[in-house]
Amino acid sequence: MARILSLPEAIAPPKEPPDVYRRSAAPAGAFGAQIGEAMESVGTNVLKVADFYDQAAAEQAYTEFQHGVNNVLYGDPDRPDVPGYMGMTGEEAMKARPDVQRRIDDLMQKSGSGLLTGRSQQRFQHQSRQLQASSFRQMGSHYEQQAQVWGTSVAASSMLQNERTVANEY
Repeated sequence: MARILSLPEAIAPPKEPPDVYRRSAAPAGAFGAQIGEAMESVGTNVLKVADFYDQAAAEQAYTEFQHGVNNVLYGDPDRPDVPGYMGMTGEEAMKARPDVQRRIDDLMQKSGSGLLTGRSQQRFQHQSRQLQASSFRQMGSHYEQQAQVWGTSVAASSMLQNERTVANEY
């Protein structure tokens, strides 16, 4: 005979959920996990390549700048008849200093102008500013030494001229 349930038994939920609801073990690959892992790997490798490019490009630009600064300060080995700033003496060195500083600034601008990324530009600027500051310090020291040489030569020629003037008047 059919059994008629009372109202509380008919509404009460089952004590355990059916087995179908407990087992949802879908593999991660079913949702594209391999694609995500592959894209993560590609992204990591792209960043490594970009970092390598930035480093190599900045180093090349710095090497070009360093070579130019050496030629300006110490002379171009391909043109031994033209001395660099450190080979100039006296008044010649004193007059040439502003032009040499401008040439170094222009070299820095030119060497860094071909860098395409901000990182490579930043690396180049960091290295090249140190070289620029060191070069300007050397130039300042050389300028002071040559100012003394020039001052001594002016004083000596002035004394010689005074001696001649005195000798001619007596």
